[in-house]
Amino acid sequence: MMEPYTLKKDNLYQTLRQEILSGRYEPESRLPREIDFCRMLGVGKVTLRSALEKLETDGLVVRVPGKGTFISSGRRSNLILVGIIKKSGMELPQNYILPGIEAAATEQGFRTELCFIEYLRKLKPEKALKLLKEKNLCGVLLVTSSVMPDDPEVSLLRQLGLPVIIVHGRYEDRLTGFSLMYVNMRQAWKDGLEYLAGKGHRDIRIIGMPGSHDIRGWRKEELPGLFRSLGLNSEGCLVYPAVLETDSIRHAVNRILNEGGQPSAIFCFSDFYAMEVMACLQEKGIRVPEDIAVMGYCGYPGATLLEPSLSTIDLNYAGIGRASVELLASAGSWFRVEDAAIPVVTIPYRIVERNSTRIIRNDPNIFSRFNDNILEAK
Repeated sequence: MMEPYTLKKDNLYQTLRQEILSGRYEPESRLPREIDFCRMLGVGKVTLRSALEKLETDGLVVRVPGKGTFISSGRRSNLILVGIIKKSGMELPQNYILPGIEAAATEQGFRTELCFIEYLRKLKPEKALKLLKEKNLCGVLLVTSSVMPDDPEVSLLRQLGLPVIIVHGRYEDRLTGFSLMYVNMRQAWKDGLEYLAGKGHRDIRIIGMPGSHDIRGWRKEELPGLFRSLGLNSEGCLVYPAVLETDSIRHAVNRILNEGGQPSAIFCFSDFYAMEVMACLQEKGIRVPEDIAVMGYCGYPGATLLEPSLSTIDLNYAGIGRASVELLASAGSWFRVEDAAIPVVTIPYRIVERNSTRIIRNDPNIFSRFNDNILEAK
């Protein structure tokens, strides 16, 4: 019974918020009387009062007893600075997070401006601070997977005195004092291995980035113990490094086949790695998944168009982008509010089973806890 009311209340809040930020109402102007406003909007008093209360928390309206509700004279800017890293490559998460940010920002009456984090680092701190303050920002979204408390941009953004959210960061990034949105990569990787174990696989190999000390939060020296805990074969080389280039990935696949025999599954650092792995195996006449199953990670678009379609861990990048804007929109309830905790938000992920792993080997009931949690997609 509460769901329709909740949706109506939230929709009204978002509608009024967007109208205020877009300039429909002049600063210091008074909104219609409650009874008239309810009639105009087609809502009840409780719904209207709830929406106005949230707008007041956001600093967009001021309610004066006996006089009415007024648009704040110091209405805040609706410009969000979105900090990204200056790198190219389709594998970068920011490419898939940004559309979610843009869509949610448009819906909620925000504007966005992109800025390369590297450019901020090259400016003298006082110059960068002056330029950012002149933009009259309402907040900052840092779309990066690695921020250190002593990074120069962290000190710079602290001086702005605005809400800052690290989007798609690591749990350790909370040490910056900024709000954080993150995916539990470590658990997601373990769940991927456990899913493959549940399909009956015992000999699994990993293709990952070279020079990395860990694989999705797991130190390489931890992997044998993780494999053993899941009933997997932990003998020999488990991780084969490769850069995201066809020749490098082919070399890694050849090493797996020549050194470790033929595993029953290959778990890849990302979907882009998995695409190359499948192509290499198929060129060798090795069937996927009949001979070797292939599992991706990240949930990049286009995996359903492969043959076979690619199973993956979907990190919900578009959802991360949308959620970051929603969190920033609610900053009035947590930023510099006494006794309010700085939000640290865990973004859910999901296992998406497609044809590249669909075949069950041996006992189909092993680790059956995934049976109700797997999203099947053709």
